[in-house]
Amino acid sequence: MIERFLNIGRLPVCNQKPQRAPHLFNLCFPLCWRCSSILFSMIAFPYVLQCLDMRPGMLTGMLLLIPCTVDGTLQYYFYIESSNVRRIMTGLLAGMGLTIIAVYTKCFLKAL
Repeated sequence: MIERFLNIGRLPVCNQKPQRAPHLFNLCFPLCWRCSSILFSMIAFPYVLQCLDMRPGMLTGMLLLIPCTVDGTLQYYFYIESSNVRRIMTGLLAGMGLTIIAVYTKCFLKAL
């Protein structure tokens, strides 16, 4: 596990595949395209929800996770390679879904 962190700048920490990560001046980002877009989406999406005054349901959050799950499963079990654009898109959707689920979980736990 520690070797993953020793390669920061050369390989992404999450999947160790440099072709799946953004690069800047020959420096590899620590997260792949999918993980970067999930993180970005989880940071930005609460502000979008607040500005639009929207409250999507828990089911919407779970449905938004499906494309990322299907794409990851196809890659892992069936060796069907996805493009970086697909990784970004599924990551953005998954980040939105995770944010919705986290908000509802927080509200549910607060109500107990």
